[in-house]
Amino acid sequence: MKIQHLILPVLLLSITVCHAHDDLVYRTDAEWCFDPGNKSVISETYPSTFLDGALVADYNGDGIPDICEIDMSGDEIRWIWKLGNGNNEWTELAPVTFGETATDKCAVGDFNGDGKADLAILRSGSSLATWYIDYAPCDGNFDEKGFFGLSGDIPLSGDFNADGVDDICVYRPSNGTWYVCFADISGFPEFDSHLAINGVMFGTATDIPLVGDFDGDGYDDMALFRASENRVLVNLYDYDKPKFEHYADLNGAGAIDMEITAPVQNVSAVAAADIDRSRPSSLPLATDEEVGSEVNLRHGWTCIFDNSLDVDKWCAALKYAGINTLEYHPWMRAHEEIAPKTDTWNTYVGDDRLWTSKSMMKDKINAFRAIGGRSVCYTGIYAATPAFALSFPDWAMRNQSDKSFITYGGLICI
Repeated sequence: MKIQHLILPVLLLSITVCHAHDDLVYRTDAEWCFDPGNKSVISETYPSTFLDGALVADYNGDGIPDICEIDMSGDEIRWIWKLGNGNNEWTELAPVTFGETATDKCAVGDFNGDGKADLAILRSGSSLATWYIDYAPCDGNFDEKGFFGLSGDIPLSGDFNADGVDDICVYRPSNGTWYVCFADISGFPEFDSHLAINGVMFGTATDIPLVGDFDGDGYDDMALFRASENRVLVNLYDYDKPKFEHYADLNGAGAIDMEITAPVQNVSAVAAADIDRSRPSSLPLATDEEVGSEVNLRHGWTCIFDNSLDVDKWCAALKYAGINTLEYHPWMRAHEEIAPKTDTWNTYVGDDRLWTSKSMMKDKINAFRAIGGRSVCYTGIYAATPAFALSFPDWAMRNQSDKSFITYGGLICI
Protein backbone atom coordinates (compact mmCIF):
# COMPACT_ATOMS: atom_id res chain seq x y z
CA MET A 1 0.00 0.00 0.00
CA LYS A 2 0.94 3.51 -0.45
CA ILE A 3 0.74 4.16 3.24
CA GLN A 4 1.44 1.50 5.83
CA HIS A 5 0.17 0.66 8.76
CA LEU A 6 -0.60 0.58 12.35
CA ILE A 7 0.40 -2.44 14.17
CA LEU A 8 0.37 -3.71 17.68
CA PRO A 9 2.94 -6.27 18.64
CA VAL A 10 3.85 -7.64 15.26
CA LEU A 11 6.75 -8.71 13.18
CA LEU A 12 7.20 -9.01 9.51
CA LEU A 13 9.09 -10.92 6.99
CA SER A 14 11.95 -10.75 4.64
CA ILE A 15 11.40 -11.80 1.08
CA THR A 16 13.62 -12.15 -1.95
CA VAL A 17 11.76 -10.80 -4.95
CA CYS A 18 12.56 -8.97 -8.13
CA HIS A 19 10.06 -6.13 -7.65
CA ALA A 20 10.13 -3.18 -5.30
CA HIS A 21 8.19 -3.95 -2.14
CA ASP A 22 7.48 -2.64 1.31
CA ASP A 23 10.26 -2.74 3.86
CA LEU A 24 9.98 -3.78 7.47
CA VAL A 25 10.07 -1.43 10.43
CA TYR A 26 10.25 -3.07 13.84
CA ARG A 27 9.44 -1.29 17.10
CA THR A 28 10.98 -2.40 20.37
CA ASP A 29 10.56 -0.77 23.75
CA ALA A 30 13.74 1.22 23.17
CA GLU A 31 14.03 1.95 19.44
CA TRP A 32 12.80 1.77 15.88
CA CYS A 33 14.64 -0.79 13.75
CA PHE A 34 14.69 -0.51 9.95
CA ASP A 35 15.21 -3.37 7.52
CA PRO A 36 15.32 -1.83 4.01
CA GLY A 37 15.23 -4.48 1.35
CA ASN A 38 13.69 -7.02 3.72
CA LYS A 39 16.95 -8.89 4.18
CA SER A 40 16.41 -9.64 7.87
CA VAL A 41 19.21 -7.22 8.65
CA ILE A 42 18.64 -4.11 10.74
CA SER A 43 20.65 -1.44 8.96
CA GLU A 44 19.52 1.55 11.03
CA THR A 45 17.92 2.23 14.39
CA TYR A 46 16.33 5.29 15.95
CA PRO A 47 16.25 5.47 19.77
CA SER A 48 12.82 6.30 21.16
CA THR A 49 10.85 5.01 24.12
CA PHE A 50 7.81 2.99 23.09
CA LEU A 51 4.49 4.37 24.29
CA ASP A 52 1.34 2.42 23.37
CA GLY A 53 1.48 1.95 19.61
CA ALA A 54 3.56 2.64 16.52
CA LEU A 55 2.73 3.43 12.90
CA VAL A 56 4.58 4.25 9.71
CA ALA A 57 3.06 6.28 6.88
CA ASP A 58 3.72 9.23 4.60
CA TYR A 59 2.06 11.88 6.74
CA ASN A 60 2.99 14.95 4.69
CA GLY A 61 2.88 13.48 1.20
CA ASP A 62 6.53 14.01 0.29
CA GLY A 63 7.10 10.37 -0.63
CA ILE A 64 9.21 9.67 2.46
CA PRO A 65 7.80 7.45 5.22
CA ASP A 66 7.20 9.09 8.59
CA ILE A 67 6.82 7.43 11.99
CA CYS A 68 4.15 7.93 14.62
CA GLU A 69 4.03 7.15 18.33
CA ILE A 70 0.58 6.42 19.78
CA ASP A 71 0.10 7.69 23.33
CA MET A 72 -2.90 6.26 25.18
CA SER A 73 -1.88 7.29 28.69
CA GLY A 74 -4.79 9.73 29.07
CA ASP A 75 -8.46 9.67 28.20
CA GLU A 76 -7.77 10.74 24.60
CA ILE A 77 -5.40 9.24 22.06
CA ARG A 78 -2.40 11.38 21.11
CA TRP A 79 -0.77 10.81 17.71
CA ILE A 80 2.85 12.02 17.78
CA TRP A 81 4.26 12.20 14.26
CA LYS A 82 7.94 12.45 13.42
CA LEU A 83 8.65 13.44 9.83
CA GLY A 84 11.51 11.66 8.11
CA ASN A 85 13.94 13.08 5.58
CA GLY A 86 15.14 9.74 4.22
CA ASN A 87 18.40 9.84 6.20
CA ASN A 88 17.16 8.51 9.54
CA GLU A 89 16.57 12.03 10.81
CA TRP A 90 13.19 12.87 12.29
CA THR A 91 11.36 16.11 13.07
CA GLU A 92 8.68 15.80 15.74
CA LEU A 93 5.37 17.59 15.20
CA ALA A 94 2.88 18.79 17.76
CA PRO A 95 0.62 15.88 18.79
CA VAL A 96 -2.80 15.43 17.22
CA THR A 97 -5.53 14.34 19.63
CA PHE A 98 -8.00 11.97 18.01
CA GLY A 99 -9.92 9.12 19.60
CA GLU A 100 -10.78 7.80 23.05
CA THR A 101 -8.47 5.36 24.79
CA ALA A 102 -11.28 3.42 26.46
CA THR A 103 -13.04 2.30 23.29
CA ASP A 104 -10.89 2.97 20.23
CA LYS A 105 -8.27 1.15 18.17
CA CYS A 106 -6.01 3.03 15.75
CA ALA A 107 -5.22 2.58 12.08
CA VAL A 108 -3.76 4.73 9.35
CA GLY A 109 -4.13 4.77 5.58
CA ASP A 110 -4.57 6.96 2.55
CA PHE A 111 -8.34 6.65 2.42
CA ASN A 112 -8.97 9.39 -0.16
CA GLY A 113 -5.97 8.87 -2.44
CA ASP A 114 -4.31 12.26 -1.93
CA GLY A 115 -0.94 10.71 -1.06
CA LYS A 116 -1.09 11.68 2.61
CA ALA A 117 -1.82 9.54 5.64
CA ASP A 118 -5.25 9.85 7.21
CA LEU A 119 -5.98 8.90 10.80
CA ALA A 120 -8.64 6.31 11.57
CA ILE A 121 -10.12 4.87 14.72
CA LEU A 122 -12.46 1.94 15.15
CA ARG A 123 -14.81 2.40 18.09
CA SER A 124 -16.35 -0.72 19.55
CA GLY A 125 -19.98 -0.62 20.53
CA SER A 126 -22.57 -3.17 21.53
CA SER A 127 -22.47 -4.77 18.09
CA LEU A 128 -21.32 -2.93 14.98
CA ALA A 129 -18.07 -1.01 15.19
CA THR A 130 -17.88 2.61 14.06
CA TRP A 131 -15.04 4.06 12.00
CA TYR A 132 -14.04 7.70 12.32
CA ILE A 133 -11.58 9.09 9.78
CA ASP A 134 -9.67 12.36 10.01
CA TYR A 135 -8.44 13.26 6.52
CA ALA A 136 -5.12 15.02 6.05
CA PRO A 137 -4.26 17.66 7.06
CA CYS A 138 -5.33 16.07 10.34
CA ASP A 139 -6.80 18.33 13.02
CA GLY A 140 -8.31 15.82 15.42
CA ASN A 141 -11.85 16.12 14.04
CA PHE A 142 -13.46 13.35 12.05
CA ASP A 143 -14.37 14.00 8.41
CA GLU A 144 -15.93 10.62 7.69
CA LYS A 145 -17.95 8.21 9.79
CA GLY A 146 -19.39 4.81 9.05
CA PHE A 147 -20.11 1.32 10.34
CA PHE A 148 -17.87 -1.56 9.37
CA GLY A 149 -16.85 -4.56 11.43
CA LEU A 150 -17.87 -5.84 14.83
CA SER A 151 -16.86 -5.07 18.37
CA GLY A 152 -13.50 -6.74 18.97
CA ASP A 153 -12.28 -6.47 15.37
CA ILE A 154 -8.84 -5.04 14.63
CA PRO A 155 -8.84 -2.16 12.11
CA LEU A 156 -6.41 -2.18 9.21
CA SER A 157 -6.20 -0.67 5.77
CA GLY A 158 -4.62 -1.64 2.49
CA ASP A 159 -4.85 -1.32 -1.24
CA PHE A 160 -6.39 -4.69 -2.02
CA ASN A 161 -7.39 -3.89 -5.61
CA ALA A 162 -4.35 -1.84 -6.70
CA ASP A 163 -6.32 1.30 -7.49
CA GLY A 164 -3.99 3.49 -5.43
CA VAL A 165 -6.49 4.12 -2.62
CA ASP A 166 -6.44 2.27 0.69
CA ASP A 167 -9.52 0.19 1.49
CA ILE A 168 -10.93 -0.28 4.98
CA CYS A 169 -10.24 -3.68 6.46
CA VAL A 170 -10.80 -5.55 9.69
CA TYR A 171 -9.32 -8.73 11.10
CA ARG A 172 -11.64 -10.73 13.33
CA PRO A 173 -9.59 -12.61 15.94
CA SER A 174 -12.57 -14.61 17.13
CA ASN A 175 -12.60 -16.65 13.93
CA GLY A 176 -9.34 -15.66 12.23
CA THR A 177 -10.97 -13.99 9.22
CA TRP A 178 -10.35 -10.89 7.10
CA TYR A 179 -13.00 -8.53 5.75
CA VAL A 180 -12.40 -5.74 3.23
CA CYS A 181 -14.66 -3.08 1.77
CA PHE A 182 -13.27 -1.41 -1.37
CA ALA A 183 -13.29 2.36 -1.73
CA ASP A 184 -16.00 3.73 -3.99
CA ILE A 185 -15.42 5.01 -7.53
CA SER A 186 -14.65 8.51 -6.25
CA GLY A 187 -11.83 7.18 -4.09
CA PHE A 188 -13.43 7.42 -0.65
CA PRO A 189 -14.52 4.74 1.84
CA GLU A 190 -17.87 3.19 1.08
CA PHE A 191 -18.97 1.69 4.36
CA ASP A 192 -22.33 0.45 3.12
CA SER A 193 -21.08 -1.29 -0.02
CA HIS A 194 -20.97 -5.01 -0.68
CA LEU A 195 -17.99 -6.66 0.97
CA ALA A 196 -15.34 -7.31 -1.67
CA ILE A 197 -13.48 -9.69 0.64
CA ASN A 198 -15.98 -11.38 2.88
CA GLY A 199 -14.20 -13.62 5.33
CA VAL A 200 -10.83 -14.89 4.11
CA MET A 201 -9.87 -17.54 6.64
CA PHE A 202 -6.27 -16.83 7.56
CA GLY A 203 -5.13 -16.67 11.14
CA THR A 204 -5.94 -17.62 14.70
CA ALA A 205 -7.24 -15.74 17.71
CA THR A 206 -3.74 -15.10 19.04
CA ASP A 207 -2.17 -13.93 15.75
CA ILE A 208 -1.43 -10.26 15.14
CA PRO A 209 -2.59 -9.05 11.68
CA LEU A 210 -0.56 -6.84 9.37
CA VAL A 211 -0.99 -5.50 5.86
CA GLY A 212 1.71 -4.71 3.30
CA ASP A 213 2.80 -5.28 -0.29
CA PHE A 214 5.43 -7.94 0.29
CA ASP A 215 6.08 -9.02 -3.29
CA GLY A 216 5.86 -5.64 -5.03
CA ASP A 217 2.96 -6.45 -7.33
CA GLY A 218 0.94 -3.38 -6.31
CA TYR A 219 -1.59 -5.40 -4.30
CA ASP A 220 -1.36 -5.39 -0.53
CA ASP A 221 -1.10 -8.77 1.13
CA MET A 222 -2.43 -10.21 4.39
CA ALA A 223 0.15 -11.08 7.02
CA LEU A 224 0.18 -12.44 10.55
CA PHE A 225 2.75 -12.40 13.30
CA ARG A 226 2.60 -15.65 15.22
CA ALA A 227 4.30 -14.90 18.53
CA SER A 228 4.57 -18.55 19.55
CA GLU A 229 6.79 -19.18 16.52
CA ASN A 230 8.37 -15.72 16.28
CA ARG A 231 7.63 -15.57 12.60
CA VAL A 232 5.34 -13.89 10.13
CA LEU A 233 3.05 -15.76 7.75
CA VAL A 234 1.94 -14.03 4.55
CA ASN A 235 -1.06 -14.69 2.35
CA LEU A 236 -0.23 -13.09 -1.01
CA TYR A 237 -2.61 -11.72 -3.58
CA ASP A 238 -2.46 -14.25 -6.40
CA TYR A 239 -4.55 -14.09 -9.54
CA ASP A 240 -4.74 -17.87 -9.54
CA LYS A 241 -6.57 -17.87 -6.23
CA PRO A 242 -10.22 -18.17 -7.27
CA LYS A 243 -12.12 -16.53 -4.42
CA PHE A 244 -12.42 -13.23 -2.56
CA GLU A 245 -10.57 -11.03 -5.05
CA HIS A 246 -7.74 -13.59 -5.44
CA TYR A 247 -6.86 -13.92 -1.77
CA ALA A 248 -8.48 -17.30 -1.06
CA ASP A 249 -9.04 -20.77 -2.45
CA LEU A 250 -12.44 -22.21 -3.28
CA ASN A 251 -13.04 -22.89 0.39
CA GLY A 252 -12.36 -19.26 1.29
CA ALA A 253 -9.02 -20.01 2.94
CA GLY A 254 -5.83 -18.05 2.52
CA ALA A 255 -2.44 -19.73 2.20
CA ILE A 256 0.98 -19.38 3.78
CA ASP A 257 2.85 -18.17 0.71
CA MET A 258 5.77 -16.62 2.56
CA GLU A 259 7.19 -16.78 6.03
CA ILE A 260 10.21 -15.49 7.89
CA THR A 261 11.67 -15.38 11.34
CA ALA A 262 11.96 -11.91 12.83
CA PRO A 263 15.53 -10.51 12.94
CA VAL A 264 14.91 -8.73 16.27
CA GLN A 265 13.59 -9.75 19.65
CA ASN A 266 11.11 -8.23 22.09
CA VAL A 267 9.13 -6.44 19.41
CA SER A 268 6.29 -4.18 20.49
CA ALA A 269 5.01 -3.26 17.03
CA VAL A 270 5.85 -3.62 13.34
CA ALA A 271 4.94 -1.71 10.20
CA ALA A 272 5.62 -2.03 6.50
CA ALA A 273 6.51 0.91 4.27
CA ASP A 274 8.75 1.70 1.32
CA ILE A 275 11.63 2.78 3.54
CA ASP A 276 14.29 2.53 0.86
CA ARG A 277 11.95 4.18 -1.67
CA SER A 278 12.57 1.42 -4.16
CA ARG A 279 9.38 2.13 -6.06
CA PRO A 280 10.01 4.57 -8.90
CA SER A 281 8.65 8.07 -8.39
CA SER A 282 8.76 8.54 -12.14
CA LEU A 283 8.55 6.25 -15.13
CA PRO A 284 10.26 7.08 -18.44
CA LEU A 285 7.92 8.20 -21.18
CA ALA A 286 10.29 9.17 -23.97
CA THR A 287 14.01 9.10 -24.57
CA ASP A 288 16.19 12.16 -24.17
CA GLU A 289 16.61 12.33 -27.93
CA GLU A 290 12.88 12.22 -28.61
CA VAL A 291 11.95 14.93 -26.15
CA GLY A 292 15.10 17.03 -26.03
CA SER A 293 15.17 17.14 -22.25
CA GLU A 294 14.69 14.79 -19.37
CA VAL A 295 11.13 13.66 -18.84
CA ASN A 296 9.70 13.64 -15.34
CA LEU A 297 6.38 11.87 -15.40
CA ARG A 298 4.51 10.58 -12.39
CA HIS A 299 1.43 8.45 -12.21
CA GLY A 300 -1.11 8.79 -9.44
CA TRP A 301 -4.57 7.82 -8.48
CA THR A 302 -6.22 10.64 -6.55
CA CYS A 303 -9.71 11.26 -7.89
CA ILE A 304 -11.55 14.53 -8.34
CA PHE A 305 -14.78 14.17 -10.26
CA ASP A 306 -15.86 17.74 -10.83
CA ASN A 307 -14.63 21.10 -12.12
CA SER A 308 -13.71 22.58 -8.75
CA LEU A 309 -9.96 22.35 -9.46
CA ASP A 310 -7.91 25.53 -9.07
CA VAL A 311 -5.92 25.18 -12.30
CA ASP A 312 -3.30 27.78 -11.39
CA LYS A 313 -2.63 26.16 -8.03
CA TRP A 314 -2.53 22.73 -9.65
CA CYS A 315 -0.06 23.92 -12.26
CA ALA A 316 2.15 25.62 -9.68
CA ALA A 317 2.30 22.40 -7.70
CA LEU A 318 3.45 20.46 -10.76
CA LYS A 319 6.11 23.04 -11.51
CA TYR A 320 7.36 22.89 -7.92
CA ALA A 321 7.54 19.10 -8.12
CA GLY A 322 9.49 19.24 -11.37
CA ILE A 323 6.78 17.57 -13.44
CA ASN A 324 7.28 18.40 -17.12
CA THR A 325 5.15 15.87 -18.98
CA LEU A 326 1.38 15.59 -18.81
CA GLU A 327 -0.52 12.62 -20.16
CA TYR A 328 -4.21 12.67 -20.71
CA HIS A 329 -6.58 10.01 -21.94
CA PRO A 330 -10.00 10.17 -23.60
CA TRP A 331 -11.32 7.43 -21.37
CA MET A 332 -14.78 6.97 -20.05
CA ARG A 333 -13.47 4.82 -17.20
CA ALA A 334 -10.20 4.41 -15.41
CA HIS A 335 -9.46 0.91 -16.55
CA GLU A 336 -9.64 -0.95 -19.84
CA GLU A 337 -12.67 0.63 -21.49
CA ILE A 338 -11.90 3.18 -24.20
CA ALA A 339 -14.18 5.93 -25.45
CA PRO A 340 -12.25 8.31 -27.75
CA LYS A 341 -15.29 10.52 -28.39
CA THR A 342 -16.28 11.08 -24.79
CA ASP A 343 -16.37 14.55 -23.25
CA THR A 344 -14.70 13.17 -20.15
CA TRP A 345 -10.91 13.35 -20.17
CA ASN A 346 -8.56 11.72 -17.75
CA THR A 347 -5.13 12.97 -16.68
CA TYR A 348 -2.36 11.18 -14.87
CA VAL A 349 0.32 13.38 -13.44
CA GLY A 350 1.98 14.06 -10.10
CA ASP A 351 -0.18 11.85 -7.88
CA ASP A 352 -3.28 13.27 -9.43
CA ARG A 353 -6.09 11.69 -11.41
CA LEU A 354 -8.82 14.02 -12.48
CA TRP A 355 -11.92 13.24 -14.40
CA THR A 356 -13.13 16.61 -15.53
CA SER A 357 -15.00 18.18 -18.37
CA LYS A 358 -13.28 18.59 -21.73
CA SER A 359 -13.13 22.36 -21.23
CA MET A 360 -11.39 21.94 -17.87
CA MET A 361 -9.02 19.48 -19.47
CA LYS A 362 -8.11 22.08 -22.10
CA ASP A 363 -7.55 24.72 -19.41
CA LYS A 364 -5.18 22.37 -17.61
CA ILE A 365 -3.25 21.52 -20.76
CA ASN A 366 -2.90 25.17 -21.80
CA ALA A 367 -1.74 26.21 -18.32
CA PHE A 368 0.73 23.34 -18.22
CA ARG A 369 2.16 24.30 -21.62
CA ALA A 370 2.50 27.89 -20.45
CA ILE A 371 5.09 26.82 -17.85
CA GLY A 372 7.04 24.88 -20.45
CA GLY A 373 5.39 21.50 -19.95
CA ARG A 374 4.77 18.92 -22.65
CA SER A 375 1.42 17.21 -23.09
CA VAL A 376 0.79 13.87 -24.75
CA CYS A 377 -2.54 12.19 -25.37
CA TYR A 378 -2.89 8.42 -25.39
CA THR A 379 -5.52 5.87 -26.13
CA GLY A 380 -5.40 2.11 -25.84
CA ILE A 381 -5.25 0.05 -22.66
CA TYR A 382 -2.78 2.10 -20.71
CA ALA A 383 -1.42 1.16 -17.28
CA ALA A 384 -4.79 0.00 -16.00
CA THR A 385 -3.42 -0.16 -12.45
CA PRO A 386 -0.19 0.88 -10.74
CA ALA A 387 0.56 -2.83 -10.39
CA PHE A 388 0.25 -3.31 -14.14
CA ALA A 389 2.47 -0.32 -14.85
CA LEU A 390 5.14 -1.63 -12.50
CA SER A 391 5.06 -5.07 -14.08
CA PHE A 392 4.99 -3.93 -17.71
CA PRO A 393 6.48 -0.41 -17.91
CA ASP A 394 7.61 -0.75 -21.53
CA TRP A 395 4.23 -1.95 -22.70
CA ALA A 396 2.48 0.73 -20.70
CA MET A 397 4.51 3.46 -22.31
CA ARG A 398 4.74 2.32 -25.91
CA ASN A 399 3.54 -0.12 -28.53
CA GLN A 400 5.14 -3.53 -28.10
CA SER A 401 6.11 -3.96 -31.75
CA ASP A 402 8.09 -0.84 -32.53
CA LYS A 403 8.23 0.93 -29.15
CA SER A 404 6.35 3.89 -30.64
CA PHE A 405 3.99 5.94 -28.52
CA ILE A 406 0.39 4.83 -28.31
CA THR A 407 -1.22 8.04 -29.50
CA TYR A 408 -4.62 9.40 -30.29
CA GLY A 409 -4.73 12.09 -32.95
CA GLY A 410 -1.01 12.76 -32.69
CA LEU A 411 1.25 13.49 -29.78
CA ILE A 412 -0.80 16.54 -28.84
CA CYS A 413 -4.51 16.00 -29.09
CA ILE A 414 -7.11 18.61 -28.21
